[in-house]
Amino acid sequence: MKYSGNTIGLVFLLVTSLAWAHGEHEVGGLQGIAPLWVWAVGGTLVLVVVAILYRQAKQGRLIGERFRGFSRNARLLLLRSPFSGLSVSLLRLLFNLYLLAVGFDTLFVAKFAAINWTCHGLSVIPSGVLSDLFGRRRVFLIGYSGNLLATTAVIFVTDPTLMLILAGVIGLFDCGHAIVQPPFMVEQSR
Repeated sequence: MKYSGNTIGLVFLLVTSLAWAHGEHEVGGLQGIAPLWVWAVGGTLVLVVVAILYRQAKQGRLIGERFRGFSRNARLLLLRSPFSGLSVSLLRLLFNLYLLAVGFDTLFVAKFAAINWTCHGLSVIPSGVLSDLFGRRRVFLIGYSGNLLATTAVIFVTDPTLMLILAGVIGLFDCGHAIVQPPFMVEQSR
């Protein structure tokens, strides 16, 4: 059985729409863990994904020829992608919680995120042009390194103005590797 991306996306949206918050953030909040049906739906989804991956692996299509069609650079990038996405998501969540815990209000956290994403969006076209001029690998590595340095710097800064400036720098460099990754993968595959 073959599933299209649209079918999987539609099923995912239908299932996740059941888990929206219901405003239980007032005093007292949620008691205990998530309801049993949330665990059942999540466990079912995990089992479906595992079954599909197992079936593909059994037929030799999971890692076999598809993965061998990529160059060494592309394989390393593929291996990095899930860990990078997970770590960035956790870092942003924990960093936002840290900002709230040290006394910044939610408006500052929103400004931080808005500046980050605005600078990210504004640097889309320049990142593509620079990758055409200087090479995708070079722009990818510079963007990734700059993002790592700026993210490290923002952890140690306490001045709100400097933090917002670093949010913009993080967005600029983050775009450098996010935009260049897909064409780089295309160039590195057969």
